[in-house]
Amino acid sequence: PYEEAAVQGTLQILPAKTRGTIEFNDRDYHEATPSAGGGWGDPVERDPALVIADVRDHAVSAAMAGAIYGVVAKSDGSLDEKATAERRAAIRNERLSWPQQKSLSSPPANDAAFQVVSLWGDRAKIVRIEGAAYLRCDCGCAIAPASENWKPYARQATTTAVELGPRIALHAELEAIRYACPACARLHWVEIKLKTEPPLFDIEMAV
Repeated sequence: PYEEAAVQGTLQILPAKTRGTIEFNDRDYHEATPSAGGGWGDPVERDPALVIADVRDHAVSAAMAGAIYGVVAKSDGSLDEKATAERRAAIRNERLSWPQQKSLSSPPANDAAFQVVSLWGDRAKIVRIEGAAYLRCDCGCAIAPASENWKPYARQATTTAVELGPRIALHAELEAIRYACPACARLHWVEIKLKTEPPLFDIEMAV
């Protein structure tokens, strides 16, 4: 792959959709960055060895491995287990400082018996506990009543395009919000929405 810093000339950033003709010559470089999927699961729960393999394969930069996955490599490219554990703890602690708009007044105990009503993502479920239905993180925390939008009950923070990853751009009218479990700080959702609109009520179940 070419080194961006070594390319001489003028950088021109094109919108996702253009009209008309764009001319190139044999001294131009064109880089296209397609949108990838949103991923599955909390990045800081991914196997560090797999992240290190991605760094070696140049699929993920060392900087993004630390910023997004909380994985730190040694100078020889091998996994730094101690630094990785510290970095991941710091990421979780930062999430636990995010505010909550709401909280359950009488939450069920984390070890309360429950009945699974539906799977929800990869690390949470809709459950019934003593006749009431909740969205429950797999850590045991009942985050929100299943009949309400769960997002105001989560810890949440607006994030920047830079924090989401390289080559990410957000329209000026959009914002990105991360939502995490208020107890264990597991990242459950990243939402892209209009700044003027409330969080999307994307999962509504009659239970």
